[in-house]
Amino acid sequence: MEERNLVSWIAMLTAYSRNGHIREAKTLFLRMPGHNVDSWNAMLAALLHGGRSLDAIDLFFALPAMAIDPRDTSFSCVLAACSRVGDFSRARACFRSMTVDYALQPTRQHHCCVIDALGRAKYLAGARDLLESMPFVPDPLDWRCLGAIAII
Repeated sequence: MEERNLVSWIAMLTAYSRNGHIREAKTLFLRMPGHNVDSWNAMLAALLHGGRSLDAIDLFFALPAMAIDPRDTSFSCVLAACSRVGDFSRARACFRSMTVDYALQPTRQHHCCVIDALGRAKYLAGARDLLESMPFVPDPLDWRCLGAIAII
């Protein structure tokens, strides 16, 4: 590929990460000529899916310093990362930041990530309360997820 535009770079980063080559994906990310929220989201997803949740959380918190406003996809990645490492404190802060700082409406996925983080942190009553109060009707999978975290 003679000339690479940002979409091409992101596609290559995604291909590296989906094949387990996180180090190469990160190197490619650092070499990209310019970044936007989509390239940052691709790197967040690469780290998350590569099992590097703490790195994904750190990268997310670096976004404001790069003058990048996170989108709902950015929050999906960081909330999933917080859930995986059981960091309810950061999950709660990010969840609030969505609406307060960025005027984004949390989706079902965002709610479920926070519910999972609550459960992993052993706040089962809080997880159930959030499940019952989210602005969506909980489906059977949501309830099954709550049941699964209750036995962890």
